Amino acid sequence: MPRKPKALDSRIAAAEEAGHAANANVAAIKAKTGSKPTRGPGRPKELLEDMAQVTFRLYRRQLNTVDRLGLDIRDNTGKTLDRSPLLRGILDGVLDGGVDLSQCASEGEVRPAVSAATKGK
Repeated sequence: MPRKPKALDSRIAAAEEAGHAANANVAAIKAKTGSKPTRGPGRPKELLEDMAQVTFRLYRRQLNTVDRLGLDIRDNTGKTLDRSPLLRGILDGVLDGGVDLSQCASEGEVRPAVSAATKGK
């Protein structure tokens, strides 16, 4: 396997240190080809972090709200955002927001804690 140039190593390391593995992959592809990767059919495998398939239950009202939000996003931006990336984004936003949920003992306690932390932002 050919050795990557040192400049490429440092750009990838810097991106990975910042917690941006996808940016590191884009930087690696850009350094090799001179341009950003072009999108082909399906998911861009080189841009995804490790994923696990998970099944969980939502209340019908939650599912309807997520679907409606996806349609609103498509109407406003022209881009399609399916349930999974939308829910991952919402979850990452809550987790990145520093909401301390460690004292919550039930779903009924999680909801007001998240709601209170995100109000006014």
